[in-house]
Amino acid sequence: MLIGLMAASDTHENNYFTEIAKTAKSFNMKVCKFSPDNIDMDLKKVRGEHFDAENETWIATSFDLPDFVYDRCFHGLVRESTETRHKIDWLKDNSNFLGLGLPGKWGVYQILKTIHTYRHFFQRPYK
Repeated sequence: MLIGLMAASDTHENNYFTEIAKTAKSFNMKVCKFSPDNIDMDLKKVRGEHFDAENETWIATSFDLPDFVYDRCFHGLVRESTETRHKIDWLKDNSNFLGLGLPGKWGVYQILKTIHTYRHFFQRPYK
């Protein structure tokens, strides 16, 4: 099983990704990391790095589409090109994304806390 770690750049969150890759070894999972710009929709390949678990290093390579993608790009926080957005949408149709984010959590909280039925479920947030 190949787990893909997608970030805005190849070096983004490198320490975090390395720890995930080290842990994945014990579950017989292979790990790669890449940025959305390096998705090749025509070849159905991705250019990035795979984790060499034996030497605990990242090695530049091309690989098949990951079975699962952990998306760490934080869409909406940075401007991304239409082409990049298209590649991400295409990848969502051709792989399995883990933990799709819920945008606008603060806005949802603000609305739900005003509804009497739900009010007792919410603690006051700490800032």
